[in-house]
Amino acid sequence: MNKKTSKLYNSISYLILAGIAFLTTCVSPTLIKASEFENPDSSAFRYMGMLMAKGGVPYRDAFDNKGPLMYFIEFVGYILGKKIGLYLVEFLFVFSFFLVSYIIIKRFVSGKIAVLTVIAAASPLGVFYMGNLTEEYSMLFLALGILVFIDFFLFDKDSFWRIFICGTCFGAVLLIRANMAGMWPVFCIYVIVDQLKKNHKLPVKYISEFVLGSAAIIVPFVFWLFSKGALPEFWKDYIVTNFAYAGGAASLKGVLFCCIHFATVSYIEIYVIFLLFIILKKENIAFNVVYIVFMLFNLYMSCMAGVVYDHYGMILIPSLIYPASVLVKYVLSLDFFKTGKYYVAIFLTLISLVFFVFVYKNLIVFTEQIKNGEKVSTERTEVLNLINEYAGEDDRILVLGYDPQYYIDADRLCSSKFYYSFFYDHYPDGTDAVIEDLNQNLPKVVVCLNASENMFLFENYDKYEKVYQRGVWVLREE
Repeated sequence: MNKKTSKLYNSISYLILAGIAFLTTCVSPTLIKASEFENPDSSAFRYMGMLMAKGGVPYRDAFDNKGPLMYFIEFVGYILGKKIGLYLVEFLFVFSFFLVSYIIIKRFVSGKIAVLTVIAAASPLGVFYMGNLTEEYSMLFLALGILVFIDFFLFDKDSFWRIFICGTCFGAVLLIRANMAGMWPVFCIYVIVDQLKKNHKLPVKYISEFVLGSAAIIVPFVFWLFSKGALPEFWKDYIVTNFAYAGGAASLKGVLFCCIHFATVSYIEIYVIFLLFIILKKENIAFNVVYIVFMLFNLYMSCMAGVVYDHYGMILIPSLIYPASVLVKYVLSLDFFKTGKYYVAIFLTLISLVFFVFVYKNLIVFTEQIKNGEKVSTERTEVLNLINEYAGEDDRILVLGYDPQYYIDADRLCSSKFYYSFFYDHYPDGTDAVIEDLNQNLPKVVVCLNASENMFLFENYDKYEKVYQRGVWVLREE
């Protein structure tokens, strides 16, 4: 294949991958408002971005249990444009993940088959719903890390910038959600053991480059939090709360069920069996053994809370790219397929149809949204009208329960750092501290719809007038 033809194939592949990225993200709540795709987690992250844009600081001024890089991404999206900015950031992350996956696969198979392999390997994304979630942004960093380790062990590429970027990706995932970083402990131990075996000494050079890359992204955030007086609250919200949540929610039965569910829908068991087959053929034995360990450990890390939230499974997708590549390479090496590659293409296309079956609904909903306009419930419209009527632009409001989207739609900040009432039972200082903070400042408007179970958290209803029977109170004039 000449260079001109190769460039053409690559250009077409990039366009196809851009289309796939759009299909997986077009129903994101950052782009459309469809009730079936509403996501309170996404709204919580968007609130943090809005808070930062208005001068607030995560952890100090608002409680949440994710890492600061997630909120920085939300902040960038907010300042790029309230309507479309965050979606553009989200799309770029997903598209970049597909591009890195394409680069990994091209290490093993040609460009014609590579793009089909990407789609086939990523087909479980149709099951793991997306939409401005932590896993969505982490997939890019996970894929970059896998690319570096593949190049290091299988292609002897160990430049400074590769190791540095690998460390930066590790730091980035730690700063989004730490339990998604399971790849690095596994492969870093492998690097150390491998180098000790080969050179009989610690790989100080690689360790230094990796640590430098990690520090390059972690240290600025630490200094920023320290300068804003938010470091103690960061430790409490991100570290202590997550340990309490994971420890309190998990059960062996729940973790096992979750692992079986995610393994089944992502085809991990098929890839593990195939890698075992490759090991028996004595191909890259050590690397493939370690890779299986990584896949299983990554599966456990995604299930450690013992709860099946489908979006947790997204972090499994990057780990599927390498075994899918090796599988296609092996099939193409068989005598039968050497002269009939189109059979492989047809097979990969059939697998890819699984993906299109799931995202077909996305396209329908997106098309209806463009044709008929945004879908907003009557109740939400009425509540937002009351907020806009009784609360000025700079007034604070309080929404009890777990629906931070009201803050986004009303463009108002919360009167308390606890802008949602969902995680308070895991808060290190206890429920009393949450109640105290919620009642410290009187919001202009309180929203607690349909007698929510969180209604008890607010204790000053006697100072308010109820203006909406389903649950909206307005502060009385003194």
